[in-house]
Amino acid sequence: MSFLDSLRPASFRGVAFFVDIASKEFGPRTVSHGMTLRTSPVHEFLGTLPESFTIEALLYGDDLEAQSRVFDGALTEQATGRLVHPLYGELDAVVMGPVRSSLSTREGRVLRYSIPFQRAGGEASPTTRVDTVARVSSAAALAKTAAIEEFNNAFAVAGQHALVLDAARASLTSLTSSILGQFRGWAATSIVTNASPAAVRLADAPEALLAAPASLASELYGLVQAGAGAASGAGLLLSIAADGALTLPSAPVTTPARIRAAENDAALVQLVRAAAAIEAVTAGTTTGWESREEAEAWRNDAGDLLAAISESAGTETTWKRMADLRAAVTRDVAVRALPLPRLRATVPAQTESSLLIAYRLDGDNLATLFDRAGEIVTRNRIRHPGFVPGGRSLEVLVDE
Repeated sequence: MSFLDSLRPASFRGVAFFVDIASKEFGPRTVSHGMTLRTSPVHEFLGTLPESFTIEALLYGDDLEAQSRVFDGALTEQATGRLVHPLYGELDAVVMGPVRSSLSTREGRVLRYSIPFQRAGGEASPTTRVDTVARVSSAAALAKTAAIEEFNNAFAVAGQHALVLDAARASLTSLTSSILGQFRGWAATSIVTNASPAAVRLADAPEALLAAPASLASELYGLVQAGAGAASGAGLLLSIAADGALTLPSAPVTTPARIRAAENDAALVQLVRAAAAIEAVTAGTTTGWESREEAEAWRNDAGDLLAAISESAGTETTWKRMADLRAAVTRDVAVRALPLPRLRATVPAQTESSLLIAYRLDGDNLATLFDRAGEIVTRNRIRHPGFVPGGRSLEVLVDE
């Protein structure tokens, strides 16, 4: 067998090519240290250099354009690939770029490449990554426990005057109606249907349920939690948790029974607001955001609301759990919003199609062009994708 016959057919990621010249770089990793007033240097050996290969590759034929698209795709993929070297056989390698290609009219159907390869090394050192979404979920669970425990200690009808029991039942009916009204206001019809059984139980709560604050809190929390199932559950629950969104009829606080009733009302409203805020944060974190601006606005709204509810908490534990939840939300947004695109404004000079606007933003990348055009139409509520009005400011997502 001749030397040429012993060479292996070259390929990278399964894409074959011909080889004109193949060179290899290797040797010790040596650092030369120059010393003051000394002519000869001192050499320090720091291991060996990684094996590197420079391959002068060839493609030829009448279909050069089609061949080059496939080969260019294999060379630009950002991952380790399998290289079959004519002399050294199969090895895992990475392209160390830049790759140079050249076409000469003297050679006609030949496309030449100069490709720097390097033998792939080991895995990167392990890095620690905090799961900020899990942190929010864990903080929310602790805040929920604290809110229910606070209600359990603050609400009481057992052994009280009949006026206290009647006032609690009336307040529950009013709160339930208010919550369902918020659900309907956000066009969450399916949520109203799902929440109705719990709402009926609370609106006509038996004395046994009212006398068991922990069970009552769980029922009421479950009713609020149903709002998370809406398409815009985070926004819906934030509106319920907002200060002033839930009010109960005021009554003169003149007797011990009326004082107790007023304290029960305050406990009910505090629980509903806390439940809505906790579930809103959980829903918003799970859903995520499309832009950095959207994430930052969410952080500000949720953070302000959690701060207000923590300040109105009746126990130090609830205050701390709400503060911890706010800190978890802030950390989550800081980490996950960083790679998100920015929201920018653009104004088309004349009426044109959304595809043309997308082309100006991203170029002719067919993998993203149509998605980008659809996103522009949806975000800006354009009636017809072929006719985006000129002179109108549009919101678009831009990678930085």
